[in-house]
Amino acid sequence: MSLKKMSIAVLGTSLLCTPSLIAAEISVLSGVFQSAETETNNDNKIGETTLEVGGRYATDTVERYNWMIEVLLRTTKHDAPKGSPDPDDDNSFAVGAGRRFYFQNMSESVRPLFQMRAGLNNSSSSQTTGSGTTISTAKKESTSLYYAADAGFRFDVSPDFFYEIEVPLFQSSLYGIDKQSTGEGATKVETKTRRTDLYVRTYSPLTSARFGVGMRF
Repeated sequence: MSLKKMSIAVLGTSLLCTPSLIAAEISVLSGVFQSAETETNNDNKIGETTLEVGGRYATDTVERYNWMIEVLLRTTKHDAPKGSPDPDDDNSFAVGAGRRFYFQNMSESVRPLFQMRAGLNNSSSSQTTGSGTTISTAKKESTSLYYAADAGFRFDVSPDFFYEIEVPLFQSSLYGIDKQSTGEGATKVETKTRRTDLYVRTYSPLTSARFGVGMRF
């Protein structure tokens, strides 16, 4: 992981450890650990390990509004077969902020909500093929400024704990840069694509729903 991504990780961890200094509540949006190893003929092992952590920090709700900050970190480590170089790790992070509005309560513990978010996305990945003198590496990196909107419900389980369900209405890149390089040395080819997306999608499959579990301080 690069120094920039490590700095983001340290900042996110620091915020997580001191939530009472910056937020009235904290919730977990993502927590993933996956590890897999594949063998062919009891040899030539290849492996992949993924770690993902995401959280949200929010202020007190005042007149049905509150402010929030989100952080998502993800890294995947690849292990190549014996005798071949390991591909670079795949890393990504997203940092965003937004404002949430709560509608009139449906019951004492259920509140409909709508929120707008904006922030920065960055991801990188690489793939190495071949062996010996015929190794070829393809690298991709994408950076974008995004804006998004979600609708959902908040369920107050107790005065201190809650969980939320959010369905994205849209998420679009206001401005983005995609970089890709293939080959090594004299055969290396680099491309860069700049893109702008301006749209609102008023539908979303339920499989895109986000779930959060949190507590107040």
